[in-house]
Amino acid sequence: MHLPHQDELLQRHLRTFLGDIEPAALDELRACLEWMTVPTGVSLMNEAEQGDAMYLVLSGRLRAYVKDDEGRPQAVREMGRGQIVGEMSVITGEPRRATVVTLRECVLVRLAKADFDRLLATSPRLSVVMTRQIIEHLRSRQERFRAARPVTIALVPVSAGVDVRAFAQSLAQHLARVGRVAVVDAPAVGAGMADDAEASARVATRMNEIEGANEFVLLAGDDAPTSWTARCCEGADEILLLADAAQPPVLHATETEYLMRRAEDHHNGSLVRAGHVDRHGKAVDGDHGGRHLVTLQWLAELVGRISWS
Repeated sequence: MHLPHQDELLQRHLRTFLGDIEPAALDELRACLEWMTVPTGVSLMNEAEQGDAMYLVLSGRLRAYVKDDEGRPQAVREMGRGQIVGEMSVITGEPRRATVVTLRECVLVRLAKADFDRLLATSPRLSVVMTRQIIEHLRSRQERFRAARPVTIALVPVSAGVDVRAFAQSLAQHLARVGRVAVVDAPAVGAGMADDAEASARVATRMNEIEGANEFVLLAGDDAPTSWTARCCEGADEILLLADAAQPPVLHATETEYLMRRAEDHHNGSLVRAGHVDRHGKAVDGDHGGRHLVTLQWLAELVGRISWS
C-alpha cells in the first residue's frame, strides 16, 4: 500500500530521471512498478546472483558492498533518495556486482527485468536513459567510496539541559541556503502521545511525508532515551551528538541504550559526530576551538560549497 504523497514523489523522480519520455510509456512503466517498504539491515540483492529487477529509492539509504580478494565485504557506494539501484545487472544480463543492504528503512519501487525488457523495446527515450545510466555507473566505478548526501539528520543531546531545538533552528537557517528544511520534534508528529502500533504507523507516515517534501529533515531528539529518540536514531542518515561544553564528559543514557548497539552493526550506516554547544544550543569553542571547527566542517561537508559567516 502506498499513499498520495508517495505517488507525487514517484512522479517527480520519474520525471527527473526520464525527462520527456513518451506519456504512454511513462504510464505503462508506472503500471509495472511494485511498491516495497524494506526494513533496516536487509540485503536487497547479493553479489554474484542473477539480477531479476532494478529499484528506485523514494526514501531511505542503502550501501553497496563488494568482496575483496579475501572474501571480506568492502563498502563501495551509498545510494539514497532518487537513485536507481541494481540496474546494471538488469541491463547487461550479467550477475550482480555487489551486495546492497538497507541502512535504514527504505521505500522503493521495483521494476522486474521482464517488464524492463518489454518497455525498452517500446520506448526510445528509455533506451537513451539506460545507456546514460551505464556510462555513469562505469565512471563511478573508478571513484573512491561515495556516501549519499544525508537527508535526515538526528540531533541528539547527550548532556542535560541542551536546547536542541535552538541548535536545530540555527542549523536549518544554514541548510536553507541549499534547499527546503524541516525541523521535527516529537510534538510535531504526535510522537509520544500513544505507544501502540496504530499510533506508531501514523508517526511513520507523517515523517515520510515530511521527508518527501524537503531536502533536509532535522530530527530533534529528546535528552533521554525515549521512544522518540530511538526513532530519530534509527531513521537518520547522520547523527549529531550535542554535548554541553560546560559539563564534564559522561556517557549519556542515550549513547548506552541506542548508539553503542548501532556501532556494533557494520551494516548500520548512520555516521555519529560530536559537537560542543552551550545550554542555549549555540555552537561554542572547545579544546582551543577544535570542537567548533568539527561542527562547521561537518556542515560545510554536508551541504557543499556554502560560505559560512
